Amino acid sequence: MQTFRRQSVQTSRRGTLLPAIAIGLLVAAGGIALVLDQLWLSSAQSELQTSANAASLAAAQKLANEELLKPEFDSETWANAVRQTAAAVAGRNLAVGQPVFVSTEPSKDVRLGRPVIDDLTGQETYIETDFHPSSVIVMAHRDRESGNPVSLFMPYLTAQPYGDVLASSEASISNSIRAVRPLDHANVPAWPIAILEKDGDVLDDWNSTIETAQGSDNFGWDETKKAVIEEPDGLPEMVLKTGSNNELGNVRIVDLGTGFFDSALVDQFVDGFNWEHLQEFGSELGFEEGPLSLGAVSDFQGTPIDQLEKQLGQTRIVLLYERGSNPSSNDHETIKATRLVSIRLLSIQQIGDEIELIVQPTIIATRTAVLSDVGDLTQKNKYIYRLALTQ
Repeated sequence: MQTFRRQSVQTSRRGTLLPAIAIGLLVAAGGIALVLDQLWLSSAQSELQTSANAASLAAAQKLANEELLKPEFDSETWANAVRQTAAAVAGRNLAVGQPVFVSTEPSKDVRLGRPVIDDLTGQETYIETDFHPSSVIVMAHRDRESGNPVSLFMPYLTAQPYGDVLASSEASISNSIRAVRPLDHANVPAWPIAILEKDGDVLDDWNSTIETAQGSDNFGWDETKKAVIEEPDGLPEMVLKTGSNNELGNVRIVDLGTGFFDSALVDQFVDGFNWEHLQEFGSELGFEEGPLSLGAVSDFQGTPIDQLEKQLGQTRIVLLYERGSNPSSNDHETIKATRLVSIRLLSIQQIGDEIELIVQPTIIATRTAVLSDVGDLTQKNKYIYRLALTQ
């Protein structure tokens, strides 16, 4: 009887501990599930934010498009194209393995707007509008409302089968530009080229052919095919001539930290302006203090023409200039650079001892543009915009 009693006590103790162990394991598993779910949602949030940032930047860049230079620009139609761009870029990104959803319906996930000055208070306020917007807010979803929530690990333990994650991002453009300046990991998207700003007599110049739209319109750019086409596109063109023994020409190669050495010129034509190229000007290129005197040549043979032939259809920032001292079609001269514009190269050909380039104006949105501190209307540059995340 004594042995029987001891076995009975031991069996009773084992029966008491097993449920406690089971409950402890269940609680521990639930805690682990909650931690894993939180880490999973945090990862989804981070990836979703990256997607929203990419979508807003792409959409804002779409706002700063050469369509703005055309007289028949349809702001509402272009606003829809901006929304489509945001949704497409977001959809190409993943958040914890699933595509990011962004609606293209107006006033929903992609909201366009611009700041305005209140007539009564004089303060700046933001309005949502499709008419010449300057900023884009993108809201990206992985939630039940959009039909793509984040699946969690152990819903039978946490009673939470799904999680909702949202992210928003705002990107803006501004053309109150005073200069361009390279960043640590971004060169100024520019060519060391200067175009005659005004002549008014023999040669084509920027003011007459582009600003007053007197240039012909024989070419265009097919964004889908990424190719130059022989069709008008609503933008005037300018013929740039390097000059010959009998003509001065209306385009120059300028010395911006290269000394006209071939290797340095190749770097600028391919990669743009870096910090070293602009050291002489305090590492930024602008004209707040007036025109800049620069060395220039008209010889495009060799490196310049070789590099430009590889970049047909590309867009770059270039300079405008006024004639300076000892103008010549062959020798080094000094020109006065006056301001910055942007062009697309449509054609390049050699005629005798002269090279002709056909270009049209375009718009470039870049992080390397430097905004004016005072926001002066005279600083606005319709060819160059600053692109940045603003939220």
